Amino acid sequence: MTKRYTNSLSSSLCACAGGRNDGNEFSGSVFQKVSEKVEVGAQLSWSGANSMRFGIAAKYCAHPDTTFRVGESRELVWTGLAVAVHSGNIGDGSE
Repeated sequence: MTKRYTNSLSSSLCACAGGRNDGNEFSGSVFQKVSEKVEVGAQLSWSGANSMRFGIAAKYCAHPDTTFRVGESRELVWTGLAVAVHSGNIGDGSE
């Protein structure tokens, strides 16, 4: 049976979390709202086998309907784009 313990603390500008999984793996993360449109985060985890992982990411809201994301974890760089699609006819002026 896996036992997981987590703790977190958050405010309107920052969130911190930490956890333990079966006493073998420990992790912690910090998320910060840098400005109205930019958020960043970092995560660090390590296990009893002396392995450590680190990841970092950022999110930019260019428009209320458009969000860009970029990050790095385990030597892998990733990017993302999210666009909200609205229902209705395009170009008719209705929202």
